[in-house]
Amino acid sequence: MTAHVLYVGGEDHHLRIPFILAMRKRGFRVAAAGSGDPAPFDHAGIAFRPFRFHRFIDPIADWASLRSLARTLRELRPDLAQGFDTKPCLFLPMAVGLTGQSAAMRTICGRGWFYSSGSLLAWSMRPVYRMLHRAASRATAATIFEIDDDRAFFERHRMSGRNGVVIPAGGGGVDVAGFELAMASGRSR
Repeated sequence: MTAHVLYVGGEDHHLRIPFILAMRKRGFRVAAAGSGDPAPFDHAGIAFRPFRFHRFIDPIADWASLRSLARTLRELRPDLAQGFDTKPCLFLPMAVGLTGQSAAMRTICGRGWFYSSGSLLAWSMRPVYRMLHRAASRATAATIFEIDDDRAFFERHRMSGRNGVVIPAGGGGVDVAGFELAMASGRSR
């Protein structure tokens, strides 16, 4: 039987459609879950499940997102689930741990707002972020890093878990040309 892979991302997840289609062309059954528009996935013939999450700190919304993702895993029963973006990379392994469904992979393409912002809130939340990533790493089959400095940071803070792998920089599965077009047209946010 062909392996079933679920790709979980944020609002710009549609930029990974070429990557997801390439995986399907190689024989995998594919599906996607994300917080963005389902129309591009429908147009590409990729099964899509909405996965809503609040981009900033909101524990109540985060708990609802985690439960929603766990429900999606129970219903779709993928063999492998791969997360992209900060919150999906945190919630996906936790949902796998709750359900016992799938093997989780995290793709770390940067460290996000917690480390790019100099605000007091971001600075004070960094220990919480590290604790959550350490917890997530226990239910993670592999963590993929696009940036070697991120891999070193995750290893230094014991957040990488098993099987930390660095891939060559190149967009983490993102359609780079599509991303540049979206930026030029102002559709990025």
